[in-house]
Amino acid sequence: MSFKQECKKKSFVYLHGLIHYIEPYISTAKNSKELIDSLIDAFKYYKYQKILLISSEDITDNQLLETLYKTGLTSNVNFISFPLKENQATTFQVEKALHEYISNQCQAILVIGDSVAIDLGKAVKARFLNLDLSIYQMRGFANIPHRKQQPLLFIIPLSLAGNESNLSSCILDHNHFEKIYLIDRLLSCDYIFYCPSSLTSLSADQFIGDICIALANALEALISKNATKNSRSTAAVSIKLILSALKNPIFSELQQFSQIENLIESEKNVKIQIYREKKHEFFSLLESLQEASNFSGKASAKCLTGYTQALRDALEVHYQIVDYKVTPLLFLAIVKMYQQKLSNSQEEILSNKENYQQLFQEISEALIKLIADWKLPQHLSFIRATDFDSIIHLVKKEMTDYYASPYELDKDNLSAILKSLQ
Repeated sequence: MSFKQECKKKSFVYLHGLIHYIEPYISTAKNSKELIDSLIDAFKYYKYQKILLISSEDITDNQLLETLYKTGLTSNVNFISFPLKENQATTFQVEKALHEYISNQCQAILVIGDSVAIDLGKAVKARFLNLDLSIYQMRGFANIPHRKQQPLLFIIPLSLAGNESNLSSCILDHNHFEKIYLIDRLLSCDYIFYCPSSLTSLSADQFIGDICIALANALEALISKNATKNSRSTAAVSIKLILSALKNPIFSELQQFSQIENLIESEKNVKIQIYREKKHEFFSLLESLQEASNFSGKASAKCLTGYTQALRDALEVHYQIVDYKVTPLLFLAIVKMYQQKLSNSQEEILSNKENYQQLFQEISEALIKLIADWKLPQHLSFIRATDFDSIIHLVKKEMTDYYASPYELDKDNLSAILKSLQ
């Protein structure tokens, strides 16, 4: 990293709490109708008539989108659809979405989807404000020169990873064989619309993977060298909410009912009756997890994240694997490495060493139980030993450029983590 960029990195972190970005407006709806009504009201308030809609591929036929289109038509709000065809936000897709935005004279960006769709929406906003600069030229800290807030960015997150509340966008660049990070206050979204019922269609692996991503980001933010009193407090709240949710007896029952909203069954069906009786408890738990993911995103925005993110990015570049599929097992391996480092260290790298040992142990046990209970893969057999050097190179580069972990994991440490995943 250049001296200029290193200065930008430190300034971004240390001034974040002083020159704070505008907090997004947050709305929590009880159901999809209330969610869409609130969203359309916001568009009508700004007198927007054309919206670029970026959506995850797996919700292209979702009832949520159909209702949105119908409600929009009655309110003279038209949506220019841009569904993600791949589960990756790439530089090519940014340019395609930008073309749709400009050619259709859109006035705002709406994202309905997971963290990939959210990253794409943020990158499109950055490109629209700086048409003469490529994504590659804007990579790094505070390299988006145009400071205008428009176009407004509206997000309905269909994930629990917390990307909606951070200040970054991660774009895959196949030409340079790397992930490009844009980190800037301009990438804060303007409106976030939460709705617990929107999470009921998530697959089990995405649901658990997203929770693990939020938990990993919160832990990395908590122990980061860049952490402030405020960011530690925010990260601690996120961790507490997630661990509390995982211990809730209702959590283990979510797996049975994750697809229940889409089922058409007899009123006398026992499964349906149990679900209806506990629906309020299920949705309260999902609301708590959405709150935790929001706090996790805020904490990682203030002090960035660490090795879990860097390793996840390197694996995605190499194997085109979706981040939430590798995170539970990967995060478990990294927490165990942190436990080992903390036990063996003679230095007081982390204050309250005993408290951190307990926290690492609690998270490790929670991850082991999650992986077993939800029958997630216990090995990532696609990882090849011949790729270790290349993966580790990408991890070290990303850590140098963006992150600040209290531990420096060397080649042997990173190799041990990768071997434990095979």
